[in-house]
Amino acid sequence: MTSVAFINKHEIDDFVRKQTGLSNRLVFKKICITKDEFNVLTSSGWFFDSIINYYLELVTDYAKFLRLKVGSLNTANSLFFVKESLENTVAKLNEHSFLNQDLFFIPLHVNGNHWSLIVFEKKKLILEYWDSMNSHDSAYAGIIKKLVKSIEHMLVQKTKRISKINVEIINCQKQDNDYDCGMFVCLFARNRLFERTFKINKETLSIFRLIIAHEIIEKKILYHTNVQLK
Repeated sequence: MTSVAFINKHEIDDFVRKQTGLSNRLVFKKICITKDEFNVLTSSGWFFDSIINYYLELVTDYAKFLRLKVGSLNTANSLFFVKESLENTVAKLNEHSFLNQDLFFIPLHVNGNHWSLIVFEKKKLILEYWDSMNSHDSAYAGIIKKLVKSIEHMLVQKTKRISKINVEIINCQKQDNDYDCGMFVCLFARNRLFERTFKINKETLSIFRLIIAHEIIEKKILYHTNVQLK
């Protein structure tokens, strides 16, 4: 394998397709991607939960090179915030040392057919909502409201003073199909980490899928968000 980023789309495509037959699964920090799940990265299929979880772990792991503490919540907990009480929500966040992180990613999959991303930045006390389809319905609004109350409660417990969490709906890029929301969540997370913008269109969609596939194989972030493959 190579741990070097490619500069040519055809090179990375050839590399990724050759690797798909080498192993029945890929594992990183106990997160497993099967061969069939991985193969959607070279097509136009929906991202499996395992791909999102695996990739968010790569992003949070890379954060240490930027001297940042970054955490993420497993996609299996996506519905937790819909059903559970404020007390249980606080407990769940505390399990992941939420207030000890500079950034924290929470992928959401509330209505069963769309992924979006919540990002909390501790320094600015901002809760950001990243959505590639503008799914600002009551379910998502309810989760955001519960998270704000939970975080404010945690801050009072930790600092003994009242802090206000601001919510920001991010004007991010939108998908023009019904299957790329999972990929957008992965890209939103890396975009937020690097604090850079990226341009996605029909020409670059397949490139970003290959980039994610390459980084999953290598188990590390190799490309910056402003990457331009020839």
